[in-house]
Amino acid sequence: GDDSHRLREYLEDNVASDYRKLLNLGLNKSYIEDPEKLGKFISDLTSWFYAVLKASIHTEILEGQSVPLSLGSLKPSCCFREVPFFMSCSGIFSYEKFNEIRMDFFETLTSKITGEFPECNLIGKSDFTGFIKGTIDLVARFSDRGKIYLLDYKTNYLGSSYENYNRAGLLASFFSSGYDVQTLLYTVALHRYFKVADPGYLGDEESYNRMFGGAIYLYLRGMSQTRDDSGCCYGSLWLKPDFSLISRVDALLDGNCDWEEK
Repeated sequence: GDDSHRLREYLEDNVASDYRKLLNLGLNKSYIEDPEKLGKFISDLTSWFYAVLKASIHTEILEGQSVPLSLGSLKPSCCFREVPFFMSCSGIFSYEKFNEIRMDFFETLTSKITGEFPECNLIGKSDFTGFIKGTIDLVARFSDRGKIYLLDYKTNYLGSSYENYNRAGLLASFFSSGYDVQTLLYTVALHRYFKVADPGYLGDEESYNRMFGGAIYLYLRGMSQTRDDSGCCYGSLWLKPDFSLISRVDALLDGNCDWEEK
């Protein structure tokens, strides 16, 4: 997982065939000592990452046109990697209330999935006051006119076929691993940043939907240029919490548990 994150930071589309960048990361020291096997390993690994860069991970609507998004289309000037955030809890953060928000998020995303589905793992910790900090893998805008997305890389093994990385499989992993907690807090962090950094962002639902494109979770093991029924590659999970959920988490961080349900 650490190596995959490091590789993605260094491996850009125009240097996908530059094996020296991979060798300099120290993979030869931690994986394979035999030079011949190492060469094949580096070649296969580079081909895989090249496919990840080319894969269609989401479709954005720009001026009425559907535009496929890929990591390889990102410009360095539109990317912010390893973005730290630090948020205060001005009151008591209620895990009971937070779990209610998570369950609403869970039901919204899984209501159309048929068959058995694992339950959302609720948090059983004690309430707290203090601070929440974290680091977002990537915050990016795919075009000058596009929305802003948060992206997170995962190396979870879900199975040996691409079908194991379809939307149902990804959502099962997403909730069983507690990544919904990550998504809600990361999105609130961006929501709060937008309010400070952009005078045109009013902190309301219209501003949120105009500025924020959603979260994209990239399960690297399942990614290639092979596409699922939605037209995007397997292994790519796009989701966007409703503004009402983000408002409730934002209020909860301020110690307000008595929000008005919308």
